[in-house]
Amino acid sequence: MRSCKNRTIAGPESADQIEQLSERLMLEGKVPKLRKDAVRGIEIVFSLPPVSAIDNAAFFADSLEWSRQYFKAPVLSAVIHNDEAAPHCHVLLLPLIDGRMVGSDLMGGRKRLQDIQISFFEQVGGRYGLVRP
Repeated sequence: MRSCKNRTIAGPESADQIEQLSERLMLEGKVPKLRKDAVRGIEIVFSLPPVSAIDNAAFFADSLEWSRQYFKAPVLSAVIHNDEAAPHCHVLLLPLIDGRMVGSDLMGGRKRLQDIQISFFEQVGGRYGLVRP
């Protein structure tokens, strides 16, 4: 088992603690009872090639900070995974903005997704020498 190589850089360590944090933030935000099909979290995965000269820790820290700034939603968790060939980081956001759960709005449609990719490249990826296809 190689999961011992993973490193939490934001939020609690366990799934139970992440769930408790999410529930606490929704309670503090006075979020009304959610519909069954409500978006309760948004996961973003930042990945690097298996072999790269990029400083993984710095890249993933900058990726996390970009997530905070761009989405302006609470970060529930961020974990760097070094247990697979390609290092990657999972960032889990609670789509809570101004007391409302707005998961669908945060991700939007095709145009919104393109805007997200452009912003990430301009703010983070390009600084590390990555190229957009």
